[in-house]
Amino acid sequence: MKYFKLGYFCFVCLLFGEKIEIVENKKTEQIIIEQNMPKEWQNGIGMQFVLIPSGEFRLGCGETETICEDNETPGHVVRITNFFYMGKYEVTQGQWKSIMGDNPSYFDECGDNCPVDSISWKDTQEFILKLNMKESSVKYRLPTEAEWEYAARSGTTTKYYWGEDMDENSGWYANNSERKTHPVGMKKPNGFGLFDISGNVWEWCSDWFSDIYYLNSPKENPKGFEFGRLKVAKGGSWHDEVSPNARTSGYAIRHAYRNRGNVMHKSPTAGFRLVAEKY
Repeated sequence: MKYFKLGYFCFVCLLFGEKIEIVENKKTEQIIIEQNMPKEWQNGIGMQFVLIPSGEFRLGCGETETICEDNETPGHVVRITNFFYMGKYEVTQGQWKSIMGDNPSYFDECGDNCPVDSISWKDTQEFILKLNMKESSVKYRLPTEAEWEYAARSGTTTKYYWGEDMDENSGWYANNSERKTHPVGMKKPNGFGLFDISGNVWEWCSDWFSDIYYLNSPKENPKGFEFGRLKVAKGGSWHDEVSPNARTSGYAIRHAYRNRGNVMHKSPTAGFRLVAEKY
């Protein structure tokens, strides 16, 4: 009996050790692949993408934030297990026209280098479908909410990637936008090299919105519920106020803030940014 217990114990240990070794090997392999991937690349219609490495971060209400929405809580650590590429800029009017042939933007006079606006979540899916057919070697999609927030925070833990206080040099908001969109890339980028991740236009995500999702969110690669009524949008827009009121000052610009809308909803404040899977 003692021999059986000892043998069983060793057998479990061997299995456990083997499992750990496999996981560690996969992590090492992932790191090697990431290190050998180009940091940036450009597709056939001029979209530029930057490498977002795998890693973990606190999703939702930050430890330093004293005012949060209930649906942003509890803040919790999640891990993005695979690297991905994210659009360096929001999808522009020129890029939209090259794929779709029209320009639905309310601010169409802003020009081809301005973010396309007045885009519903359903519109983004039609664009992505056509882009994937055009460039079949890469899979394009919307980011998950977790991917978006991870990329936006770019290794920081503060309310905004630049710190705790609003900075008009880092994005277009109601106070500096003159109530309109502006060409992409005119403000400071974040730590991953993404421009306009805060302000200019709201950016649709793939997730269905839920007030209670964070209560049971997976610890790895959360993707939201499989069904719902509203889709998540992140990042704030040219329309969002920055005021002395603590409750409203840059409130919707915070990385943790979770906006949402019907899949058919269109607004001059809404646009999108793509993720590309290139392996």
